[in-house]
Amino acid sequence: MANVTVTAANSAPDRKEFIELPYRLHMGHPYWVPPLRSDVAHLLDPKNPFFAHAEMQLFLARDASGKVVGRIAAVKNDAHTERHHDGVGFFGFFECENDPAIAAKLFDAARDWLKKQGFTVMRGPMSPSINDEIGFLIDGFNFQPVVMMPYTPQYYPTLAESYGFTKAKDVYSYRHDKNALSLDRVQRLAEALAKRNHIVVRPLNMKNFAGDVDKVKDLYNVAWEANWGAVQITEAELEEGFEILDTALEIGDRAVTN
Repeated sequence: MANVTVTAANSAPDRKEFIELPYRLHMGHPYWVPPLRSDVAHLLDPKNPFFAHAEMQLFLARDASGKVVGRIAAVKNDAHTERHHDGVGFFGFFECENDPAIAAKLFDAARDWLKKQGFTVMRGPMSPSINDEIGFLIDGFNFQPVVMMPYTPQYYPTLAESYGFTKAKDVYSYRHDKNALSLDRVQRLAEALAKRNHIVVRPLNMKNFAGDVDKVKDLYNVAWEANWGAVQITEAELEEGFEILDTALEIGDRAVTN
């Protein structure tokens, strides 16, 4: 496509168009699950705790008529840099019409911004970090995604590869047929292992919310610290995530009981 212009998306109207694009591109797709607009807006909000250790620049691609035909974010994640020292900056929130020329201009914009920040490698998609939605779908297009698993069109990997990207890592998700798995047997095994190892399983204690969040943070970070690209999640990030979930549950509970 000729006459495509990519510009920084810094105004409130730009951010709204940034959020709206995938709804237009994918609406009606049988397996695409629309995210809540409020959740996406929260991820992009400069007040999000993620930005205590990160910076992000949004870009929009428009055709000659002014219609938005693509978007991308360039992400500088200081937490990743301090942990890995690998010169890697990131792109995320990539959405685009099926046109290599549009994709190339978006990737160029993110690359140039990251280069100015001193990065020598661009990796993605990470939206905005490895603790969130990551990767292009390359198989399993006939399944709906689960929580924190993006559903991306089949042509996205082709757009990235035509630009010159090469695979950095395979990321897998797994499914099981509940009818083919004996949950009673799994429960008995779990109970036996818990008893043997003196493990107690209990609900989150809302009266000691901060203390339990701190425990979850420590467990999460220890469990993931050896994984590829792992970045420690902060207490503020995790606590806010729990608060959002708690609010959602309260809203759902009111919807059921009132």
